[in-house]
Amino acid sequence: MKIALINSDDFSIFIFRKGLILSLIKQGHEVCLISTSGDYVEKLEALGARHIPVDLDRFINPISDIRLLVQFYKIFRQEKFDIVHNFTIKPNTFGTIMAYLAGCKRIFNSVTGLGFLFYDPEEKSLKSKILKTGIKFLFKISSRLAEKTWFQNPDDVNYFIQNRIITPDKAVMIKSSGINLDEWMRPDRDRIAALKREAGFQAEDILVTMVTRALNNKGIHEFLYAMKQLTQKYPNVKFILAGGAEENLDRGVSAAYLHEQTKKYPFIWLGHQENIINTFAITDIVAFPSYYREGVPRCLLEAMALKIPIVTTDSVGCREAVDDGVNGFLVPIKNGAAVSEKIEVLIQNPELRLKMGIAGFDKAKLEFNENLVVNGLLKELYQLP
Repeated sequence: MKIALINSDDFSIFIFRKGLILSLIKQGHEVCLISTSGDYVEKLEALGARHIPVDLDRFINPISDIRLLVQFYKIFRQEKFDIVHNFTIKPNTFGTIMAYLAGCKRIFNSVTGLGFLFYDPEEKSLKSKILKTGIKFLFKISSRLAEKTWFQNPDDVNYFIQNRIITPDKAVMIKSSGINLDEWMRPDRDRIAALKREAGFQAEDILVTMVTRALNNKGIHEFLYAMKQLTQKYPNVKFILAGGAEENLDRGVSAAYLHEQTKKYPFIWLGHQENIINTFAITDIVAFPSYYREGVPRCLLEAMALKIPIVTTDSVGCREAVDDGVNGFLVPIKNGAAVSEKIEVLIQNPELRLKMGIAGFDKAKLEFNENLVVNGLLKELYQLP
């Protein structure tokens, strides 16, 4: 069979869909990947897939959006795919509609998080309300045209059903995109100590890491609040942020502000990191106080695979990764004091960190192993033998 996986960018396809691509190729299917072109195209093609570039702007742009619709239609008419599987908003909506019009018979969508337009029920911006209404309308159309839609958490399934965007018979729930536990293995103590020294830390330092772009709805302010409270109280505690800044100050924190914090506190801002495994390997606690509508956050799966306890919010997607008090703590959204309090509990209890880290790994193995997710997609979503 000829199968197309469509995403907004090549980096996301490689990070999140590599296991699926390899499994499809192993079964003898021809896999085509449709996205913008970047540094990861070569890596994707090395897996044995073919890449087809499109001009996809993540934001609303009428001219580029019309161009994208035309590109999609031409590709689908020419390639005649047996299966088209869309990821992210524009492929899920524009891609599905164009695939249907081009005659593709089996179309699948994926809701791997509802994003910034859906995260805050108290959003009062007229522009956001209009965009939200428009996207809901497009999702209603595409959900009817698609054979099935894959959801990563029950909250998103319920949201789509309650808002009559999708009918229950068309929804498939498979938690997360999975994590390859063979690739994400915690180093032994000697290697961790060596990595800490190489990074300029002392053996006794306790490192608290957050991996995300510095956006308000990802919990950047709550993370920085905890950093300011706890680094003054515990000299051996250091906070690390791995993720880009946000120059739109209505949405997040600027590079200038982050640089300023690195001068005032034991705070390390690494910027965007494509390979985070060495940073996570030396991390003692992962914090992710997001109130964005996540699917199941990749950074939490990576923390679990590396046996790191987690402090995150009791919010959509995040709560799927953490059993409160077992492999980490769930705290209320927009509550920096609660984030600080639970991180402090872990700072004071090395035995608890170890116990929770092991529990997180066990949970990842049972619920989020990439093999389980891929097998679910092949059988429950595509219904392949």
